Amino acid sequence: MLGTHGSARFSARLRERLTGELTRRFAAGHRPPGWEDVPADVHAAYLAGALAGVIAHWVIAACPGGPEGAALAFWKLFRQTTP
Repeated sequence: MLGTHGSARFSARLRERLTGELTRRFAAGHRPPGWEDVPADVHAAYLAGALAGVIAHWVIAACPGGPEGAALAFWKLFRQTTP
């Protein structure tokens, strides 16, 4: 579903769901400090796109470390892009 011959509809839906969940969490006050000048939905869409990309890469490339390794890599990258 996430590979080069996968479903664009599935990928778009995954990003939409991730964006929606992140936006709800941000609205509930669970947003990292320092992003007040970026609209919450834009911040959520940015993170959702990055996370969807990491998930797709993990599925396609069979990243070492399994899902835990992919999650840790995403977390490290995320922490490096905070203000």
